[in-house]
Amino acid sequence: QALLKNLLEKPIDTVIDIEATIKAKKLYMSCMNESQIDDEGLEPVKILLNDLGTWPILHGDKWDKNGDISVLDLLVKLTLYNN
Repeated sequence: QALLKNLLEKPIDTVIDIEATIKAKKLYMSCMNESQIDDEGLEPVKILLNDLGTWPILHGDKWDKNGDISVLDLLVKLTLYNN
């Protein structure tokens, strides 16, 4: 774990690092940026959940349990986020 942490914390070197390593370093840095996480709060998560078709806990009693929810649409949207 210490070796991996050390690798991820090294600056990105576009000459040496392959694309997967660069993406891993960027993801790690975004997760470790606590001040930005604190500044943005839960808003990015709320936007993501809303884009994916929302989540009942966000709406409480206003949740329309009979609304149009498509598992297929959700899977397509999740695939786009994973790309």
